[in-house]
Amino acid sequence: MEPSWDEVLEHMKHEGRKGLEYLTTRYTPVMVSEALHSVALALGFYLAAVMHEKQDPQHVAGRGLAVYSNSLWERLREWEVVPCDVLAWTTRNLMEVHFWTKFISGSPENAAGFLREDKIDQRELWQCYLKTTKTRHNEDFGRYLIEALAEGISGKRVSIETEDKLLFKECSKYIHPSAWLIADCELRMNDRYSRYKFLAFSLHYLSQITTLLMRSHPETQFLLTDEERV
Repeated sequence: MEPSWDEVLEHMKHEGRKGLEYLTTRYTPVMVSEALHSVALALGFYLAAVMHEKQDPQHVAGRGLAVYSNSLWERLREWEVVPCDVLAWTTRNLMEVHFWTKFISGSPENAAGFLREDKIDQRELWQCYLKTTKTRHNEDFGRYLIEALAEGISGKRVSIETEDKLLFKECSKYIHPSAWLIADCELRMNDRYSRYKFLAFSLHYLSQITTLLMRSHPETQFLLTDEERV
């Protein structure tokens, strides 16, 4: 469906003009279009299989990850024209979705834990509200209610661990208005090497996410190659 991890990393052995030449030769518009088309078909098959799933936490969580991955797929379609910070944002999000897809695929308990994290997110929002607002007499009851709701949510968040911490950090430098980005904004936003690098890794992670999801459901496993089913 897409180049192997070793092949994606191959460009790291090249520097300067050779590195860019390798990437532009490998990731042609035709190749990228075909790769995205393959992923779209696979995601479509998986979503059709889990669309009405309401019981199995792995499939419920997987459906949400597939829908969000489709949004990232839409952004990646514009890889030739969007600024590099958009590609970096897409790449980092795909790295995180890849982590969660592996996590929920590990066990039903993991998937159920992932689904419970939305309550932890809500707790954090309520806690932030309580810290940043002042109490007025006519708001006391509402404030007490929010405090009670926040205190009623227990549990700890799972820490995301990505395969490539350097890539994750580089994406972060692009996503946030860091001095590194702003000091040379025009160059970094349009850097061709970074554009192709983010594209290459995005395609890798998007394909890996799709393969993991298809492997997790009996109705889509048969569409994978023998190697992908392992």
